[in-house]
Amino acid sequence: MERRETFIIANRLEEIPLLAEKIDAFAALHGIEPAKIFQVNLVVDELLTNVIAYGYPQNGEHRIEVTLELQQGQLIVTIVDDGQAFNPILEAPEVELDATVEERKVGGLGLHFMRTMMDALDYHRQDGYNKLQMTKRL
Repeated sequence: MERRETFIIANRLEEIPLLAEKIDAFAALHGIEPAKIFQVNLVVDELLTNVIAYGYPQNGEHRIEVTLELQQGQLIVTIVDDGQAFNPILEAPEVELDATVEERKVGGLGLHFMRTMMDALDYHRQDGYNKLQMTKRL
């Protein structure tokens, strides 16, 4: 049984739900509990939405690679894109969780989900590509 799978999507928002279905299928195949894969899908959806919306100011067709890998009781999700350099671990604004909806600044919630729902994060930029690796303990 393959414990690693890579999906390639175009930088279009309508690709994200199709990817979510593939992530769900991978999870079902490997017996990953639904609550954990829900969190993974939520984080991936939010991150890819940001990459697609803000990472390509010149537009054009781009490919985003998403790899899922099971290793020692963990799911490792790696997202590689050729968008603008952006380290979501260091550069993302903090979310004002104690502010009311009216007072809260727009943005940052997806990155908050990433920080709180995933167990380990790593980012680096290499050869014009962003590479974000997130780990979820199963």
